[in-house]
Amino acid sequence: MIKIKLYMVEFDIPETNQEDWFDLIPLQRSKVANYLTAGVILNYVLNADRTKLWLVCVAENENTLQHLVESLPLTAYFYYNYHELMLYDSVSTFASFSMN
Repeated sequence: MIKIKLYMVEFDIPETNQEDWFDLIPLQRSKVANYLTAGVILNYVLNADRTKLWLVCVAENENTLQHLVESLPLTAYFYYNYHELMLYDSVSTFASFSMN
């Protein structure tokens, strides 16, 4: 049985000329949207001054996590670190609908 783990990934976004990677933002957003839909990424958060980015994701192990993170187009321009999570609680921002 495969045990799924949760990880928090923290990216530091350097204060460099954004024109180097600005064109990759739509591709990054598309890839993240696909991962969100698939349930691989649970949260994706950018702070207001655009110096930090966080994501919570599901992975079988650290190798799987690193492959996921490295598959994001902007990772090559950022520094990142990750931590395995012991606890993750969340409140859905979407309304629940009853099929009845």
